[in-house]
Parts: sequence; structure tokens; C-alpha cells
Amino acid sequence: MPTDTDFSEAYEWALEHAAIQSRGRGADLAEVAHDAATDGVVWARDNYNPAKGAFCPFSAAIVRRCVSRAIQAHNRRDRPSVFSLDLDDGRADIAAEAEPGPMTIGDLPDDLAFIVRLYMVDGYTMREIAMLVGCVPDTVQQKLRKAAGLLAPGRTPPTRKAGEKRLSGGSRLSTGRRVEP
Repeated sequence: MPTDTDFSEAYEWALEHAAIQSRGRGADLAEVAHDAATDGVVWARDNYNPAKGAFCPFSAAIVRRCVSRAIQAHNRRDRPSVFSLDLDDGRADIAAEAEPGPMTIGDLPDDLAFIVRLYMVDGYTMREIAMLVGCVPDTVQQKLRKAAGLLAPGRTPPTRKAGEKRLSGGSRLSTGRRVEP
């Protein structure tokens, strides 16, 4: 359990974050964001493990996730349905046959979306995410690869020969010598 001061700091930050995310978008969205922030802090308190790191960063990551999901769900509810078109104008068939848009992070399964948000949005390293989630960094890397495959189907993953390592600049290393591409 976190200390009372840690919990109150995390709760105050969560309410500020919810207010910032819903600023200028209406009272109903502000209420949804406030509820999501409160739920996120309470969930973080109940599921906090001191071995995973400090409570405030853990809580902040959970609150960001809860608030963004609540706002996305609220925005989807307010969006008019594609199938509410008048059937006599001929556009309903076109809308029904349209290909679905690209998958977003919100469409991913919860465990993958959480890890992708921590990595891409919040800037946590794989090691830090592994500590937060309670697994090893290799599992985080596998989940990120799986999410990349779902977000961009048909992409060709980078190929690597046995023993070959790649640096961020794209140069190849096999036996410690730099090999030009």
C-alpha cells in the first residue's frame, strides 16, 4: 500500500490531468475524465507492488491510460453511426462496403495497448515497462512486436542473419567490424 502522502499527491495529479485533458470540451466529458482519473488512482492503489517502483509514476501511467480510454469511448459514443444514412439515397451501400480504417492503439487488446502507450507515449524503456507490468523485458519486446504486427499488417519485419546485430543507424555488425550496406 502506498503512503497517504503518495496517494494524495497521485490523486491531485490525476484530477489535474483529467481537467487538462477535458478542458474546453464540455462538462459531460470533464465528468467522464474525472471519473476515469479517480478509478485509475484507486486501481493503482489496489494493485500497487512496491517492488515495481515508486507509486506516483505507476499511478500516473495508469491514470493516463484510463483517462485517454474514457475520452476515446466518449468520443465514439458521440460520433454519428455510418449506418444512419437514408437508404433511399444510395450511399448506404457504399458506406457498408467501405474498408475499415487502420487499427489504432485503442483497438488493441488491453495488455498490448497498455504496453504500447507506456513505450510510445510515456517514453518508458522496455526494462521499466517490465518492472511495471511484472514480466521480463523480452516479453515486453515480444508484445511490442505483436502490437506492431496488428497495427501495420503486411509490414515486413527486419531480417537478421544468425549472429548479426543491428545498430540504430542501420549499420550491420557481425564480428565486431563495421560492414557497409
